[in-house]
Amino acid sequence: KESFTVDGKEETDKRFRQLYRDVIAIDLTDITDKPADGKLYATVKYILGSGQTDTYNYYDYDGENCIVTSKENLNCVVLKSKIDKLFEEITEEN
Repeated sequence: KESFTVDGKEETDKRFRQLYRDVIAIDLTDITDKPADGKLYATVKYILGSGQTDTYNYYDYDGENCIVTSKENLNCVVLKSKIDKLFEEITEEN
C-alpha cells in the first residue's frame, strides 16, 4: 500500500505529487563557490518506503537567496521566495 506524508500529515496521492513537482521545480538561479553553510533557512527531506533518505538543507546566502548543495555536489543559489511559496503550499489546508 502506498501512502504519502508531507510534514507529518498524510496526503492524497494527487496533492503529494503536486507538492513534489513544486519542490523539484525550484529554479536554480546560479552556481557559487561559496559553501552551503551558515544559518539554516529550510530543509526538505525525502523518506522513501525503502528507508532511504535524501535531505536538502537551504542556507541563508543574502537577503533574497539561499544556497543548497545539489546531488552533483554543486552549491546552487535559489530564491527564498520560491522556498517560501513551497512551504505556504505545504501548510495550507485543502
